[in-house]
Amino acid sequence: MNERIVYFDARSDGQAAETAAGGLLGIVAGPNGFRRPGALLFNAGIVHRIGPHRLNVKLARRLAAKQCASIRFDLSGLGDSLPATGGAGHEAQASADISAAADALAAHAGVETFIAIGMCSGADNAYRAALADERIVGLVLLDPYAYASPRAKLERTIEKAADIGRWRRAISRTLKGNAAREASPLAASGDFELPDEENERVAPPLEEFGAQLQALTDRGVRILIRYTNYVEETLTDERHFREAFRDFDFGDRLVVEVDRTVDHTYARQTAQTLLLARIGAWLDEGWPLEAGGPTDAPAAKRTGTAGDGVAKARRGRAPASSRAALASGPPSPASPTNSPSPASPTDGTGGGLRRARIAVRSRT
Repeated sequence: MNERIVYFDARSDGQAAETAAGGLLGIVAGPNGFRRPGALLFNAGIVHRIGPHRLNVKLARRLAAKQCASIRFDLSGLGDSLPATGGAGHEAQASADISAAADALAAHAGVETFIAIGMCSGADNAYRAALADERIVGLVLLDPYAYASPRAKLERTIEKAADIGRWRRAISRTLKGNAAREASPLAASGDFELPDEENERVAPPLEEFGAQLQALTDRGVRILIRYTNYVEETLTDERHFREAFRDFDFGDRLVVEVDRTVDHTYARQTAQTLLLARIGAWLDEGWPLEAGGPTDAPAAKRTGTAGDGVAKARRGRAPASSRAALASGPPSPASPTNSPSPASPTDGTGGGLRRARIAVRSRT
């Protein structure tokens, strides 16, 4: 399997993004000519492009083995990518970055349609990018927004009431809290509070999120949603999702799965293995190689700020020897340029990556 570094640009103001130095960095995995949609892998929160526990690296290689090219990259201002220079908001810039990565992958791997895969805030960015870019024909959303249904609230309340261990922990916390208040005048005064979760995500209204998912499935986008124990205070079963969104008809294009034995970042190796296998099976279901992909896949159409890829030399990133090697063509397997450069981003792969450069030009 081939992996190479690419640099590219994205601007969300509709202007050309041709510059001498691409601000976004990604790793393209897999050779050219893949018939399946290319996979777009990016940050979960502020985690580097390799993903929690190198999940994106493992996923990219699993997908390559299944004839699916991919690019794993850092959004603007994260990891090895530079901050955006425009005045776009975070959500608009993330969508522009994802579409620019699609352009880069199209230029390097020859794919025309894409699957965006995101976790947590990455899931939010993935579906918003799909709304703006109709070349995205598939979504894997790991712990996206979750909404409670009346049944979910009732079942969770009963479950908590029957949990003896929870009662014991609550009593223990109460006793410890009383002891702390007696020992600390600050705590006793009530002026001290523990901070809320710093990176709290604000979900849109259920009706808005449902309408957006409906628009995507109506367009033909296949969606796999997987929830973990991260959302167990909101939903614990696939039925809860269906009940919350009972006013929408997603058909069989949207699949929802809940696994409460898995933590939010898939820390355990067994959880990662099962996730990779599930995504691979979902890919086979929607885009079987023997059929060349689904016959009802929507035509690629761009509604965001996409652009054509233009190969350029990277200034300030690669040494002159690397740029010269690119100008003369890709190195042979025995070429010393295949060995890692000390200044090259390693992406946690442990091996050398061929360098490439693409500046993405926006088009209307």
